[in-house]
Amino acid sequence: MLEMFRTPLAEIPIPRTSGSSHSLLSNLARLRMAADGLPSPASFLEDLIDACVMECYFREHMAERDLLFQDTVAEAMKDYTPDATETEQLAYIETFQHRLIEAKIPERITRIPEASPDLLGVILKEGKV
Repeated sequence: MLEMFRTPLAEIPIPRTSGSSHSLLSNLARLRMAADGLPSPASFLEDLIDACVMECYFREHMAERDLLFQDTVAEAMKDYTPDATETEQLAYIETFQHRLIEAKIPERITRIPEASPDLLGVILKEGKV
């Protein structure tokens, strides 16, 4: 039988996200699920979700290093329809990924470990399975 104790769980730092951050992360997760079976887009979306979650925890640190993502991603995603069909979701992923490439988001993601080797770089390295 598995028992959970409130005290240890209460010590886990969980940031309070704004409604826009919550909505953004939820929509990114939907896109990631739609991209299942598409290795390149799925991997990109996983890295993007990681970067956006890190921003929830370390926004100031990331801002100092020009590593913010959420505002740019939200702008690129403003016409996303969560209730779209699977075919529409897959078409949207291609458009969305293209917008983020134009905004240089993939380059920013790859800069995370070198721009923050002692914090974000460690998180990314230790978080890989």
